[in-house]
Amino acid sequence: MSTPTDGVARAAAEAAAQAAAQASAQKSGNARAAAAQALKAQLAAAARVAANRATAQKLSVERSAALANALTRSQSAQAVLNTAHVDLESRRASQVTAQGRVSLVHRLAVEASKTAAASTRSFAALARKLAQQQSGAVVADVFLGGHSLSNMLDQLSTLDQLNHVTENIQTIQARAQADTARAVKLNQQDAETRTAASTASVDASQATLDAATSDFEAAGLALVTAASQAATAAATLAALGVRPITLADVGQLSDQGWANPAHGAISDAYGPRPVRPIPGVGAFHFGTDIGASCKSPVLAATAGIVRAASALGSYGNWILIDHGAGVETGYAHLAAGDTLVAVGDHVAAGQQIASVGSTGLSTGCHTHIEVRVDGVRVNPQPFFLNRGVDLGN
Repeated sequence: MSTPTDGVARAAAEAAAQAAAQASAQKSGNARAAAAQALKAQLAAAARVAANRATAQKLSVERSAALANALTRSQSAQAVLNTAHVDLESRRASQVTAQGRVSLVHRLAVEASKTAAASTRSFAALARKLAQQQSGAVVADVFLGGHSLSNMLDQLSTLDQLNHVTENIQTIQARAQADTARAVKLNQQDAETRTAASTASVDASQATLDAATSDFEAAGLALVTAASQAATAAATLAALGVRPITLADVGQLSDQGWANPAHGAISDAYGPRPVRPIPGVGAFHFGTDIGASCKSPVLAATAGIVRAASALGSYGNWILIDHGAGVETGYAHLAAGDTLVAVGDHVAAGQQIASVGSTGLSTGCHTHIEVRVDGVRVNPQPFFLNRGVDLGN
């Protein structure tokens, strides 16, 4: 038989159990809430990281596009500047030639005028003396004019000679007429060449060159700024562990096997060069230089067909390989006598094609690696990195 005390105990036990259950449920709920909150925070952090990466990737693409545009503008400005230089030099040469022609034609015109005048005077004198001989006036002048004996003998001698040249009077007349016609023609040419020389001014060409120089300098500053911004965006991507993608590189041939073309440290990166390492090189470096020991191997980056294998100006010994899909890789400053491929050869990834050298405009043994995508020379480092190759290692 239960007692009131037992009922109180049971109620207390039940209340304690209920309280414990509530506390346990509360604790479990708190744990679940904490776990949900932690998961929510993790998802938010992951979303922020993903957003940051997407923003950084977008910025990198935009900066790459700006760099490509700046490169195009700089190259166009360089072409216009080169044309302006050639035009100015041509104008100057034309002016010098015109001035030289003016001097020559003027001298010939003066000489021809003197010759024509002398020929005309000679013909006139001869004609007058012949007329006098025929009328006997010369003889009368000789004997009635009080001339000395020597003068009289000279006159008689002249009369005797005139008897022999009478038949040549037409020839002498023709020569005088020809000399006169030549003088007239040369004097006309003298006037024409003077007019032509006055119009061969270099002022307009100099103004064009000045404008082209200013535009090229402005394009160079814009290129430096774009390259710096692109480098900053690429560094941000690297810090986030994201590989950069440029507009020119949309992943062509990413599924192929790729090899590191040369082993060594990067001695000069892609981008503008405020200080040029050697006279004659461009203000923008369109490749990545890998410093390596002389005669060390240079390897084909991936499979392709050799399109060029010869000396190429400041590049020295040069090889260009076409990999298809608009992708080409180039290798410059190769060692003399160590080119192992020829135009038309098929090469495989990692196949040795040459040896490291210092030909062309070079300060020491290294390999200039160049990448062209659809004809645009892009930064080799991110291009190779997107294909699993870290240049410079």
